[in-house]
Amino acid sequence: MSTVINIMILDNTFDERVYRVLRKLKLTVANIESVGGNKCLENNLWLGAFNYLDLDKFKEELKYCLEEITKIDKEDIQVFVKGQNETRWKEVDLCSSHIQEGAMTGRFIVKK
Repeated sequence: MSTVINIMILDNTFDERVYRVLRKLKLTVANIESVGGNKCLENNLWLGAFNYLDLDKFKEELKYCLEEITKIDKEDIQVFVKGQNETRWKEVDLCSSHIQEGAMTGRFIVKK
């Protein structure tokens, strides 16, 4: 049985260094010009689905990588997560050590 965590990251930096970090973390960027509507997205949209993801470690790795990049404001990057049986996305605050109130429960954070 799998335990999937979905990740969605909105990146308003359009910085090549952030692009490399998110690719290193195995995320895929959506084609911002091929979305519904008659305009393109105004930020990069990154997506990933991971089995048995340790969300705390993922968040720490992301924070660490972004801190290595100078002049990047973490406020320009929003992270959302959704567990396998969850119906709503929850925001992960990169500037604090917790997930937004009502977010993922421990049953979705499997440490192996």
